[in-house]
Amino acid sequence: MRRLVPLLLLLAACRQEISRTQDRGPTSFRLVPAQGDQFGEIGDPLPFAATMAFTFDIEALDHDGEVATWFDGDVHLAVNPVGELAGGQPEWITIQNGRADGVQIEIAGVHGQAAIWVEDIGEPDDPADSEGRASYATGASPKLLVGNPTIRNLQEIDNHRVSPLAGDYVTMDVEDRDVVVTAVTNDGFYASDKGDPLWGGVFVFTHSRARGVDEGDRVVSLSGTAEDFYGFTELGFPSWLTKGTSELPPPALLDAATVSSDEMMEPHESGLVEVRDVTVCPPGPDFAAFGQWVVLLDSTGSCDSGEGAITIVSAFTVDWFDPYEHAGETVARITGNLRYHSSATPTWIIRPRRNDDMQLP
Repeated sequence: MRRLVPLLLLLAACRQEISRTQDRGPTSFRLVPAQGDQFGEIGDPLPFAATMAFTFDIEALDHDGEVATWFDGDVHLAVNPVGELAGGQPEWITIQNGRADGVQIEIAGVHGQAAIWVEDIGEPDDPADSEGRASYATGASPKLLVGNPTIRNLQEIDNHRVSPLAGDYVTMDVEDRDVVVTAVTNDGFYASDKGDPLWGGVFVFTHSRARGVDEGDRVVSLSGTAEDFYGFTELGFPSWLTKGTSELPPPALLDAATVSSDEMMEPHESGLVEVRDVTVCPPGPDFAAFGQWVVLLDSTGSCDSGEGAITIVSAFTVDWFDPYEHAGETVARITGNLRYHSSATPTWIIRPRRNDDMQLP
C-alpha cells in the first residue's frame, strides 16, 4: 500500500482543468417547434402528404445545456430515417450567437416515423472539415408520426420515371380502401386502387408466381421496397394479404395523343388500359427475344420510331394470335396492364392477361 502513495500523488499533480470555452463547438442542438405545429401521435398520425413544412427556433447548446452564445457557423439539415428535404429547401442554415429563429424547413416523402436533424459537420464548402472545425454536435425535432401512403402517393410525381418514395420500404394504405388484383403474372401481380382511377395502379414484384393470389382478390395489406425498374415503379420484396373479392375497374381507353405523351401515360402505369382499331406492325427481333410487337394507333405514325404506337407483349398470354400472320391488319381491341421499359421501342407496353383480352374485327 505504501508504494501506491507516490503514484497517486504524481497523478494528482498531473491533473489539469480544461476550460470548456476552448471546445470547438456546441455539444448539441435544440429544435423548438413553432406554436401550433403538429407532429402526430400514436393512433393519430399526420396524414401522408408529398411535402410538409415546419418552423423551428434552433439553439446551439453548451455543456451545461445553455445557449452557446459564442457559437457562429453553418449547420446541416437532414431527415432520418425516411424522407428528404423538399426540392428548393436549403441544406444549410446559419447560426449566429448560438441561435437561428423562425427557420422554415420543408420536407418530402416522410411516412411512418422520422425526425428532422441538425448537425455541425463543418463548412458547406468543406464538409470534410480539413481545418477541424466540426464538432459533430446533433439535435433532432420531435418525432414525426405520419400515416401510410396510398398507391397514388407512391406513383404520382411530375418527374417521369422516378417514384417519390424510391428506395424506401413502404407500408401502403390499403386496408380501408378498395384495392383489387387486376392481373397475376409469372413474376408478380398488378393491383389497382379503385378510389384513384389515375395513379392508382402498382406492380408487386414477387420474382415467381404469387401463391394464393387471384384476379379480383381484394388487397387488405401490402408493403415492400419501392423500386424503379427501367422507369417502371414496382414494390419489391413484398408482403401482402388478400381478403374477399372486388369488381375490376374498367380499362382506360388510350388514344394516339395519349400514347405519344409520357406525362399523359404515366397516370395509367400498372392500371388496366385498352386500345381499339389498331394496326399491327411487322414483328421485329424483339418478338423472338421477348414476345414484343408493335401496333399503330395513328395511321401517320411509324412502326420503326414508335411514333403514335405502343408495344404489346402477348406471346405468353394470348396463344391464338400470331403478329406475323396479321401484320398490316387491324385488331379491334387489346386490353391489359400498362408497363414502361426505357429500352423498349415504343417504351410503353400493354400486357394482355388472357386470350379474350384481344379481339379481331
